[in-house]
Amino acid sequence: VEFLRSHAAQIATAGQTAGAGVTSFLGSVAGFFLGTLLFLGNLALFSFVAAYLLRDYDGIIAEAKALLPGPYRDKVSGIFAKIDSQLRGFLRGQFIVALCLGGMYTIGLIIGGVPFAILIGAFGVVASFVPYFGIVLTVIPSIVLCVMQHQGIDWHFFVVAATFILAQMLEGTVLTPKIVGDQVGLGPVWVILAVLVFGSYLGFLGLLLAVPIAAALKVLVVEGLERDRAADLYTGNE
Repeated sequence: VEFLRSHAAQIATAGQTAGAGVTSFLGSVAGFFLGTLLFLGNLALFSFVAAYLLRDYDGIIAEAKALLPGPYRDKVSGIFAKIDSQLRGFLRGQFIVALCLGGMYTIGLIIGGVPFAILIGAFGVVASFVPYFGIVLTVIPSIVLCVMQHQGIDWHFFVVAATFILAQMLEGTVLTPKIVGDQVGLGPVWVILAVLVFGSYLGFLGLLLAVPIAAALKVLVVEGLERDRAADLYTGNE
């Protein structure tokens, strides 16, 4: 009884701290499961809507074309066809680049003795769809796991660092310019500017959509320049 009397304040504080910790932990677990359920629900809803849109795709396109005025129907349809070709080229090229990066990550991390190397490489494929940002999401867990696994910095760490440096050099000098750049027609400088501008205004969604939006804007700008050059100001007609 004397012990409880003399340490009542400390016991009460410890109880409050423990209760707050347990409550925070339970809240985090509940939030994780709720977020997972919401993600799965949204994924199922998106898949359901996408399946119906794909089934009615031809009809939707035909109805959309019918809404266009006759004199401009072919021109507008041609512009949208060019935008569609640009987006297809971007997705195709970016997918190839992501697969190449994921393969290099996996091989390098296996040589470096990093745990979950295959899982990190697969995540690197998905993260690489965001230009110049996916590397950050991949290199940090790789280095942390490498240091924890080998209890410090040794030759494994330098193998992991060399893997990411070599992969980024190949991506910046060979893969992205030759595969994505040739198909979309956007140079590395324009890609970086698009990522910075749309990322600052739209956040993470802007990072994902920066290059596709820039490719679509490029088609519109080129069409506008061609129309402007056909005007009397350029041709010199009175």
